Amino acid sequence: MKIFGIRMIGVNKGRLRQGFRDQLAAAGETDPVLETIADAFILIHETLCADAGALDKEILCVARKSTLCRRLMTNPGIGSIVGLSVIAHVYDANRFRKTADIGAFLGLTPWRHRSGEIDYSGRISKCGDVQMRGLLFEADWFGQAVLANKDLGCKACRSQGF
Repeated sequence: MKIFGIRMIGVNKGRLRQGFRDQLAAAGETDPVLETIADAFILIHETLCADAGALDKEILCVARKSTLCRRLMTNPGIGSIVGLSVIAHVYDANRFRKTADIGAFLGLTPWRHRSGEIDYSGRISKCGDVQMRGLLFEADWFGQAVLANKDLGCKACRSQGF
């Protein structure tokens, strides 16, 4: 659409998705070629949004049925996708002797350099799955943000009378 000189708004949830489709329809009224393109994009966008919503509901239903996933989701930042991903990657926790071995399996332990008198720790080893490590870092970042703002949220609830 940028080629035709039309700048589209960002798409998130709810009304912004409908606003995106309305903007596409308005852009299609200016030119017959754009109308064909906009109509196809609107249909595709509606279908993708509906399918993504159904997939989210199905993933949440699977996560709620799993007791282990529900236990993982009690941690701040861990949602249904991260919980199910951890369960899928670790699969059987009994194959690890210590819980620290799971962190090493996922590549979250510090890299160590030992040579003669030199012994230092570096960054994380990054020997596990890249996507899983990314999910865990994002969950940790969000969990820290939630914990940092928890006191602020409690103050807001008290001021509203909850």
